[in-house]
Amino acid sequence: MMFGLTMTFAIWLGASVAAAPEAAPLKPLGVEASSARPAADGRTFGAENLFDGDPATVWQPDARGALGLGQFVRVDLGRVLEITEIEVLNGDQSAAAGQDRFCANARARSLWIHGDAGLPRWLSAVEDDGIRRFTLTRPGKRAGAGPLRTRHLVVLITAVTAGSAQRDNAGLAEIRVFGRPVDPPTAAETGEVACASARMSALRLGLLTTCAARYRTERPKAECTLLRDLLNTCDPGGGMMGEPESPITVAGADFARGQVRIAFTGAEPPFPDFVAELVAKDGGPWSAAKLTCTVGDEACGATHQVVADGGGDDFELEASGACKPRAVKAVAAPK
Repeated sequence: MMFGLTMTFAIWLGASVAAAPEAAPLKPLGVEASSARPAADGRTFGAENLFDGDPATVWQPDARGALGLGQFVRVDLGRVLEITEIEVLNGDQSAAAGQDRFCANARARSLWIHGDAGLPRWLSAVEDDGIRRFTLTRPGKRAGAGPLRTRHLVVLITAVTAGSAQRDNAGLAEIRVFGRPVDPPTAAETGEVACASARMSALRLGLLTTCAARYRTERPKAECTLLRDLLNTCDPGGGMMGEPESPITVAGADFARGQVRIAFTGAEPPFPDFVAELVAKDGGPWSAAKLTCTVGDEACGATHQVVADGGGDDFELEASGACKPRAVKAVAAPK
């Protein structure tokens, strides 16, 4: 099916736009969403609509206050795969008498995709009503470039455009994933650890991305500062401390060592990308986190990061790359 509008897509972290693939898309084992709008007027809006091959159906989250910002779907591909391309069909593509539902409804402006491990890939300027393919195979030095090896895929709405009727939530009509099996898959990749890690990412990212967008609206120059205040404001859950190898509780779920990952992102470029992993120091208690704050800059490729050493709450940013270091401070998550 062809669609009328065209738009140049800018992709962050190594993806690029390419012609439509010839191979058939992968069929997921299952898909779940952070929320879905209740059925109405004979239509359903669940996450399963993303993979039914019908562009007239749509996943539409049930979060009217934010128009879908921070909502996500989590896809189980059944086994570990090397994902090389992703196609996205944005918005509500269904026809209605005398109504352009695509323009009337809110739609995603940028998306974020993440697997069981590694940095996310950005799909930005996702506003067209045509099918767009993003390839993850382009070589490059930027973190996150290249295929994504994972069993689980989280697709999260990081920015939205309100519809002309100023109603309903941003939705996605279709997601098509292309790739190849990884042989042989390891137990860690296919087992419960990967499952828990992906679920934890989704739970915390859905909450923190929404809060980060609101925080930036109120304090647009905040960058990496006041992370502790942000986390406290968003109330992502307690349980940030525990004995080595012991389970901890975050967002109402219990996880063991190495299974907890949190992150959030800004909605507009340059978008800081925060990734934190709870790690246990040898012979000591859980540290606040290994906190990495990365600020991407297309012009010079600078990277700013800070790693907590467990010695206090405040950690200065260290910078690498050609850009001048920013005078900002990252504050570790509350202990």
